Formats: sequence, structure tokens, C-alpha cells
Amino acid sequence: MTSGCSGSPVWNRTSLNERYDWIEIPTFVIGGWYDQYPDSLLRIVQHLKAPRKAIIGWPLERAREQILYPQPGHSLGASAPAKATHALRYVPTVGVENGLWSGEVVRDQRPIDAYSLVYDTQPLEDDLEILGMPRVMLNASADAPLARWFVRLSDVAPDGTVTQTSWAGFNGAHRKSAENPEPLEPGRVYPLEIELRFTSWTFPKGHRIRLSVNNAQVTD
Repeated sequence: MTSGCSGSPVWNRTSLNERYDWIEIPTFVIGGWYDQYPDSLLRIVQHLKAPRKAIIGWPLERAREQILYPQPGHSLGASAPAKATHALRYVPTVGVENGLWSGEVVRDQRPIDAYSLVYDTQPLEDDLEILGMPRVMLNASADAPLARWFVRLSDVAPDGTVTQTSWAGFNGAHRKSAENPEPLEPGRVYPLEIELRFTSWTFPKGHRIRLSVNNAQVTD
């Protein structure tokens, strides 16, 4: 049984994505933060009609959505910015700091951020908790018909250490369908909605929230 994996007959034949109503009995599902597919549990809890319970207590009643915008000066702010374009050169060897697979504890992200577009908030005035699957909206283009975008949400400590809290990779050819990919038109700007992996994190007071975008990950 899988949830959230789609794009080929191999995955679709066992995926719950469009079959949640098939399950009518009380269901117990279990997983871990460093599972390779941590999002599946949350999707099952959200969509099942049968009795179910999540130990994390999802969704939190006190939760609220917060929108941050990348700014022309590479900051993150609450106000929509003036139009600006930031370009990034493709370096195919970048990304080893993001790990060999998507479920492991990864190292300081500063080396990969040096080859990324990064946007930071000001130091936080209070602790900030997040729980869920962050979403990133990009207007992006590439000069090749096949391109990928890697988006990471990180915690920047006062000493400069960068700890990744969530991330996702996005294949531009899959912007409409993973089952029927379409190449990009070089130079054309596409609106991309990228859902990051499920996370729970507290950004301490004095730390910064960082959004990083790059176009290569050597291990993926």
C-alpha cells in the first residue's frame, strides 16, 4: 500500500491516491521522521474516511498559514516584492550535502547553499514552530528542455550553521503529469508549485528561516 507515489503503472496500481474510499475499516499506520516516504502517513490521515488517529494530533487547532516572499535583495519577507529575476548556473556536481537518499540526517548545508539562490528572513524575535508540508511557488525558466529544481527550507543559526528542515526535488518535465512528461520550452517562464516533505521543526529565537533553490543534486 502506497500513498503519494504516482507517475507510472508500477506505482499507480498500488497507490491510494485515488482509492482512499476503498478502506472502510479502522486503520493503523506507522512510520518515522527519517522514512524515505514520510509524507504518505499524513496523506492517509488527511484523506481516509474510515476511523483513524494520528499521534501527532494532525491538524493542530492553533496552526495558521504564513506566507513569505523571496525579495530582490535575497531576503524573505511578508510583503510581495517588486518584480526581479535571479539566475543560477548549472553545476552538475553540486548537492552531496543533501545526502545519499532522502531519509537520512544531512550535514551542514552551507556548501550547497554556495551554489544556490538563497533567501533569509531577519533573525526571529520569537520561537517559530512549523508542522506540515511547506509549499513553494516559483516562476521559473530554463535554457534546456529538461531541468530540475531542488528547494530546501533550512534553519540558519547565529553562528552560520545551516540545518535543513524540509526539501523537495521537482522535475520540470513533470509539471503537468509524471506519467506523461513534457519537455520544457527553453526560455519560457512556468509557474511551478512544489510541495516539500512533511516536517516538524522549531526555529529558535534569533535564528533565520532560509529558502534555498538550486538546479542540481549529484545524488538524485
